Amino acid sequence: MSNNHNKSQSSGKVTYGDSSISNPGFDPREIQMNEQGQLIDKKGNVIHIETKGQKNNKSNARKMRNLQRRQQFKQKKFKNNSEFYDPDLEDNASKRRNRRKIMGLHFSEPGSHIKRAEMIRNRQMSKKEEEKKTEAPPPPTETKIDAKAELLRRIDKLKPLDPLPDVEWWDAKLLPEGVKTFSVGDPNKEGFKITEEDFNSSKCTNLIHHPIPTKNPCVEAIRGKTKILLTDKEKKRLKKLRKAEKVKEIHEKIHLGLVPAPEPRLKMSSFMRAVTAQAVADPTKVEREVRRQEKERQQKHIEHNEKRKLTKAQRVEKFKAKMERDAKKETWTAVFKVHTLTDPKHKFKVDMNAQQLYLNGCLISTDNLSAQGGMHFPNLVVVEGGRVAVRKYKRLLLRRIKWVKKEGSDSEEDSEDEAQKKLDLVSTERCALIWEGPLMEGFFDKWKVVEIENEHEALRTLNERGCEHYWSNMLSHKIE
Repeated sequence: MSNNHNKSQSSGKVTYGDSSISNPGFDPREIQMNEQGQLIDKKGNVIHIETKGQKNNKSNARKMRNLQRRQQFKQKKFKNNSEFYDPDLEDNASKRRNRRKIMGLHFSEPGSHIKRAEMIRNRQMSKKEEEKKTEAPPPPTETKIDAKAELLRRIDKLKPLDPLPDVEWWDAKLLPEGVKTFSVGDPNKEGFKITEEDFNSSKCTNLIHHPIPTKNPCVEAIRGKTKILLTDKEKKRLKKLRKAEKVKEIHEKIHLGLVPAPEPRLKMSSFMRAVTAQAVADPTKVEREVRRQEKERQQKHIEHNEKRKLTKAQRVEKFKAKMERDAKKETWTAVFKVHTLTDPKHKFKVDMNAQQLYLNGCLISTDNLSAQGGMHFPNLVVVEGGRVAVRKYKRLLLRRIKWVKKEGSDSEEDSEDEAQKKLDLVSTERCALIWEGPLMEGFFDKWKVVEIENEHEALRTLNERGCEHYWSNMLSHKIE
């Protein structure tokens, strides 16, 4: 106990309640330990021991030296007048002294960078405001003064407006008969001529006139342009993707057991690989089965095509809808000159094809005029409709119909008179296109054939439709 007592005196100070254990009359044998592990004296008072580190220990001395060095470095002021000096070097130098701090993570406080950015932004705004205050206001420009003077000069030149009428034209019906003016004001004044009771109230009703709404052609044109046009390569790709999706759905249904799996598709070129065991055992039976499947597939294909085939009435309706849809896009017209239509087959083709293509226009036939011995005039054909229909009709007249029949031989035995007759026949029975192009609005609303007996009837027929210039153009046109 005596040794321990000496160590406690040398290492620190022991307090006994309000008194110190270093009292010379203190007996260390009186110290005991209670149930809580605290030191108590004989009377039960708790003894507190306060220890302080010795300054002569090497570890304590090293800590003190390091602490003094850090304090001295913080107090040291780095003075450098160079413009390339970086003030962050001081903090980096202090961080290098502590390796553990450098290797650790350094977290920024939330919102620190935002606060810093706001401070910089406010500083820049304040600088701009100060610069604006210090800047002198710009001198007044002469252009503004000139513009104002020019405006005043133009106002002076304006014609004075007419005085306001007593009654507007739309209110004149409300006045009594014989009264054309009135003044609004106090009835006691001289200017007031009529009262509210004198108004013709029978013209006032509770009906409201609503104008008929019309379609905006610009909107319809824009809607028509929104259609996406795809190339042939893109169409093939989309078709391939749609087909792959259908096949995938069928495979999924087979895997789930919703649809039974189809039989293997056997062909004569591959049945040996598909059913090798059965083919080796009985090749005749397998071949018969393959023939049956091929015939069944062919019959199924034919039935499917027959089922999809349209009837005659459906084909006519489909073609008519196609021609009408093409005619709505653009009105295309073509004017033809046919020298003669003496052949009834040619005349029938010209008439019937125009009806089948749902074209509007007319055929002015001059065969009766020529038969009566009058002056010969060529036949005029005018067609209006869709661009596709007009193109088909144009091909009919210029290419499909053979206006000149090939009769006889071209041998040298033919006389000169017969050769001349053939040349005349070729030159007189040809068909030519006078004009072709689009129109804002067509002149005809249906197709008809007109037989004329003189030129005045032809002009009257065309004049009713407002296209008499077609006749003069036909007469002046020369077939080459």
